[in-house]
Amino acid sequence: MSKRSTQTEALFEVWRVLLKFRWRFVMPAFAVAALVLALSMALPRKYRAEAVFERRTDMVLSEIMNRGASRSFQDPRESLNNEVIGDPALDQVIDQIKPLIGDSDRDRFNRAALRADMKRKTTVGYDISSVDLDRVRVNYVGDNPEISREVVNLLVRNYIERTRSRIEDRLSESASFFSAEAE
Repeated sequence: MSKRSTQTEALFEVWRVLLKFRWRFVMPAFAVAALVLALSMALPRKYRAEAVFERRTDMVLSEIMNRGASRSFQDPRESLNNEVIGDPALDQVIDQIKPLIGDSDRDRFNRAALRADMKRKTTVGYDISSVDLDRVRVNYVGDNPEISREVVNLLVRNYIERTRSRIEDRLSESASFFSAEAE
């Protein structure tokens, strides 16, 4: 007997067993599926919000401007994480979303617990990470879809505003230095 015919016979034998004892397979599978569906309906809903932004940089120049030459390639990535989801950034977002929290949730509002929850559930990842361009993805998983969406949008908006003001300050300092040197 060939290997192929043996495999074919084994498949037919399995099919015959399944047909003969189909209720022993179908009913438990249906019961398990119904149980999983009922449990998933009872679990609380979680909403995942994400925001994506691009950052074009010259890594060497930005690191020299920020705090001197970096010790490794990972330092700029860690500094971005600290700027986007660090404690000052989270405190600023909490102050901004406090008016959005509903009256029923306002009674349970605990700033330290909310900050710890946001720190734990917020992630910063890179879709593209190169010398010239970083595409950064900020994710947050929360219980309220509107607040989840606001958290990631505010984190990104605040980071961009802080970076823009820092760059404008440096440019104005450079302009005043060069105008003083020109005189």
